[in-house]
Amino acid sequence: MYPKIAAMHHTTATRVERNIRTSIEGAWTRGDASVLSKYFGNIILSAKGKPTNLQFLLVMSDIVHKRCIIPRHPVK
Repeated sequence: MYPKIAAMHHTTATRVERNIRTSIEGAWTRGDASVLSKYFGNIILSAKGKPTNLQFLLVMSDIVHKRCIIPRHPVK
């Protein structure tokens, strides 16, 4: 997934991955703890206290699908 996103935005997969990780870090240090707990409470790693990129993207994807009622189709 990262290489496809990177190509669309004329950057590298490494930069895409790092920017997602940085965004998660920012949300966890400056975000509303009650909101984060509501959506991520059951998957947060106790050792790190924040989700991995994959966990974050899966939760966010689920939120978008539920709110927008987008049918789930496999990514091609």
